[in-house]
Amino acid sequence: MTDEGKAFDVVLKEAQNLGFAEADPTFDIEGVDAAHKLAITLSLAYGKKVNLNDLYREGISDISQQDI
Repeated sequence: MTDEGKAFDVVLKEAQNLGFAEADPTFDIEGVDAAHKLAITLSLAYGKKVNLNDLYREGISDISQQDI
């Protein structure tokens, strides 16, 4: 996005074509996968179950050129 001035959806499609992004990257770009890993890590570290819905997460799908 930075180097070529391309939009997020264009860069994501290129990453999928190159095999860097999954066919359905929703869990990755919306932060769901990271939240799952954080919940597991917190549960192991503190011995309490962490509810995924209690974690704040924000994806990158709405990132724009202006944000970069």
